[in-house]
Amino acid sequence: MPGLQLQNISLSFGAREILSGVDTSLDLGCRTALCGENGSGKSTLMKIIAGITPADSGNIVKTSGFSVSYLPQNAVITSSLPLNKEAETAFDPIKKLVEEKDSLATAIASKKEGEAGLSKLLEQYAQVDDKIERSGYLLRAKKIQTVLTGLGFSDQDLNRPCRDFSLGWQMRIALARVLLEEADLLLLDEPTNFLDLEARYWLLDFVKNTASGVLLVSHDRYFLDQVSESVAELFMGRLKIYRGNYSFYEKQRETELATLVAQYKTVEERREQLEGFINRFRAQASKASLVQSRIKELEKLPVVERPPSVKHIHFPFAEEPKPGNDILRVTNLRHSYGGQDVFSNLEFTLARNERLVVVGINGAGKSTLLRILAGVQPASGGKVVYGEHVTPAFYSQDLAQTLDPAQTVFESMETMTPTALFPKLANMLGAFLFRGDDIKKKTSVLSGGEQSRLLLLRLLIKPGNLLILDEPTNHLDMASKEVLLDALMTFSGTIVFVSHDRAFIDPLADKVLEIRNAKARLFHGNYSYYRERIEKENADQNETMSGEAGIAKKHAIEPENDQETAHDAMKKKRALLRKYDREEEELCRKIDSAAAFKKELEERLALPEVYMDGEKMRELKEQIKKTESLEQKHVEDWEKVSQERHKLMSSNH
Repeated sequence: MPGLQLQNISLSFGAREILSGVDTSLDLGCRTALCGENGSGKSTLMKIIAGITPADSGNIVKTSGFSVSYLPQNAVITSSLPLNKEAETAFDPIKKLVEEKDSLATAIASKKEGEAGLSKLLEQYAQVDDKIERSGYLLRAKKIQTVLTGLGFSDQDLNRPCRDFSLGWQMRIALARVLLEEADLLLLDEPTNFLDLEARYWLLDFVKNTASGVLLVSHDRYFLDQVSESVAELFMGRLKIYRGNYSFYEKQRETELATLVAQYKTVEERREQLEGFINRFRAQASKASLVQSRIKELEKLPVVERPPSVKHIHFPFAEEPKPGNDILRVTNLRHSYGGQDVFSNLEFTLARNERLVVVGINGAGKSTLLRILAGVQPASGGKVVYGEHVTPAFYSQDLAQTLDPAQTVFESMETMTPTALFPKLANMLGAFLFRGDDIKKKTSVLSGGEQSRLLLLRLLIKPGNLLILDEPTNHLDMASKEVLLDALMTFSGTIVFVSHDRAFIDPLADKVLEIRNAKARLFHGNYSYYRERIEKENADQNETMSGEAGIAKKHAIEPENDQETAHDAMKKKRALLRKYDREEEELCRKIDSAAAFKKELEERLALPEVYMDGEKMRELKEQIKKTESLEQKHVEDWEKVSQERHKLMSSNH
């Protein structure tokens, strides 16, 4: 059933109409992807739903008690509160209900049996208590732990003030707050920004399983495809709903676009014919009646909106000297920071035309490795040797200083674009979101995202024969990502890259280098193959450890005896985890049982034959008090077991 309805929502900024008569409903529990070109009004619509930006006209109708939580794009939390205390503020509305419940309990206790107003107080008490129970307030410690761990925070982070975290981690704190609020509708504007792949997988699972409705904006195609049940597309101020996931929407949109193009082409061809006839024969009296009939036909031609153009841009990469078969050889590579190894004993070889993606959690050393491979940062030990005739080109978002601040965007590209590519320069700039007056901007006034896109485009113009790319899809919309992916798929050289976008990684990479706990493992296959291997290892560590001997000798960088030690430790860890799981399950059963019994007692307390009998009423109140104490004890015991389990999960052994 609809929890929230938008009725004829319109909004303009000056002469520009952003939203025009938007009508839709958001069903309870439904997950909807909000799509549209950059600047189409997606973030604006979210702000209107969240009550932050007022619409020029229209109404938002919500069911009684319907709650909304909003995560703005690039939201950060910089409070002085420790992380765990900041996370707990998500439960502030429930804390108010607990205070209200205590006040009601005091008021009830002050009433005499049969006194006026007692029945109403008891009813209010039951309603408030039910809301608290349904909110899972008593289990808030577990929820906080689950969300923070899922987003990549460690136990050591819990007492750190939020202001001490980096920008990317402050964004994760903001996301955690919204998820913990468990509102009826979650408005998530680019929630995967600054999340590594592991955190994205956790968030994907959370969104798929939450009882909340979700309205989501993201440029991560894989994420959208996995979580969306419907797609709401904003185009020219209008909103259209497609029932299905993102892949269904793309196919449907492609069919619709082909129909629109055909209609537009037919009408425009006829319009040109009629206008040509009218202009040619208007001055001839003998053709007056024919001209008039053509004018009437022209006036009756339907107005067909010009469909959005889909530009397929081909990058004819400049020919580079053909290198030998071995492009890059890494031997015993090590890097340390602050006395600790970021990674060690890295050894691998890249052959001509291979594409290697480097994966690992944030802070694992992925970007550091790429900088070392590119020669812009020294390693602490080991060697990186290029093969013959290898010409590397490196992209990183922190290379903005290489741009000439006196040049415009167009001039920055013009000076380095080969003659053969010059006719396509405007289209290439447009594909990377530089359109209209944007190309006249000085590079010195570009935002960080704009500078990154310009640097990436400059690299594609002169890519060498070894591309080293650190998160090239950041700051690109989905159309621009497709342009980049198409270009790289046709690139005849070798690529080493880091990305958190699975839809970009999977078709491009044919090798995966995983950095985890300062060690590295090489997988010969694409990212899907890598995920299957990792999931299999997690599901059955015994089988994987025993069957990996041959693979370990060929690919893994970790010594064999380390694997045997890990195997023994993992067996003990799994046994202890099973014990904690059984204890948690039993305590949860006891908590539910106590809660159900307390609810039964409270219902009996509201019966006329009970609250008219003072003795029965006192007995029931005493039973309720004892049951509440028992329930709280079970919760505390459960939290202790849960904390022990979490410590075990966070340990390296």
